[in-house]
Amino acid sequence: MLVPPRWIPAKPSVHYAEDSTWYSALEFAKLTNDQAMTDALVKRYDPWRTEEGQQKLISWQRHVDHAIFGIVPLELFIRTKDPQYLALGKKLADQQWENPRPKGFRARPASGSTTPT
Repeated sequence: MLVPPRWIPAKPSVHYAEDSTWYSALEFAKLTNDQAMTDALVKRYDPWRTEEGQQKLISWQRHVDHAIFGIVPLELFIRTKDPQYLALGKKLADQQWENPRPKGFRARPASGSTTPT
């Protein structure tokens, strides 16, 4: 199989390098017309298709390093038109941009939070 298991151990999140690699692999598969690779990359998303999987495998901290995972389901939506992918991708994107500053960047979390921006 061309797609390895999750190669960066990160709980409960997927490391941003993995997100970027997954997205890039989808682009590569598209550019090379490799349907088998595309199918494998789509299937690889199966653990995230359930609410339980999303809670266990996605960090919901408001931080770009975690929110970037949204590129994967958004790209899968573009390829498959499955609205379940769109819903999760939008949820992550919307969370990233909660509480924006006037110039567009979002404000830091509440005082006392250890979550970086």
